[in-house]
Amino acid sequence: MKNLSLSLTFIVCLFTTFVSAQKITEKDLQGNWKLTTYIAYGVSLNVETGEITIPKETETATNPGILEQIKGNMAQFKEQLKTSYIYITGNNIRQIMADQVKDGPFTLKENKGSYAIAANFDDGTSKNIPVSINSKGQLHVKDNRSQQEFIYSRE
Repeated sequence: MKNLSLSLTFIVCLFTTFVSAQKITEKDLQGNWKLTTYIAYGVSLNVETGEITIPKETETATNPGILEQIKGNMAQFKEQLKTSYIYITGNNIRQIMADQVKDGPFTLKENKGSYAIAANFDDGTSKNIPVSINSKGQLHVKDNRSQQEFIYSRE
């Protein structure tokens, strides 16, 4: 019984640490963020080195022709992605992706432990952008609709 109680205490502590590590505030987002990794359909591109990584499960489950097409597209856009940044100052966000620039105010929204930047851009568009910060302090931005993820490091 003592071992069970000790195990449950450990699990509760571990869960509490994990959940509290996921909390994001507007202050955590402040600064200049440079795109370091781009992920599409499980295939990742190291933006700085150009290295493309395909997980084994993706490689075995995907048609080789489609994988080559994804790799080709990533290689084609890697130079443009090198100039991709997010700048966050106060409640304003500036997102530079390849040759597109979007500016506007945002609010950080939380829903059941998940966070999103609700931005109203100067081009008239609005977007809820799912975000998280990993244990390395990197900002993860997801586009669930297109199965893309962008990982930024603070400069």
